[in-house]
Amino acid sequence: MTNKAIIWTDCSTTIVLEILEASKNGITKKEIMNKSSTLSHAQLRRCLAELIDRRLLHYDEIQRIYNTTDRGLILIENIQSQNKGS
Repeated sequence: MTNKAIIWTDCSTTIVLEILEASKNGITKKEIMNKSSTLSHAQLRRCLAELIDRRLLHYDEIQRIYNTTDRGLILIENIQSQNKGS
């Protein structure tokens, strides 16, 4: 992943970071909703779909949990290092 700005259609970088951080050890959609007071259910669905499409998040259909992928972990590190440099 490069350090170029990523354009998100439905999610702010803050929300993306929040979801990816929360999903590091596996989390359900309900748990994500409970952790985020700023997301509507519809917005969360769109953000999760976008993160899955970009292969930053994986959904395990059997366990019904979301997990941050290795690619997602790299993005977390990149965003955090950019925020420290600002």
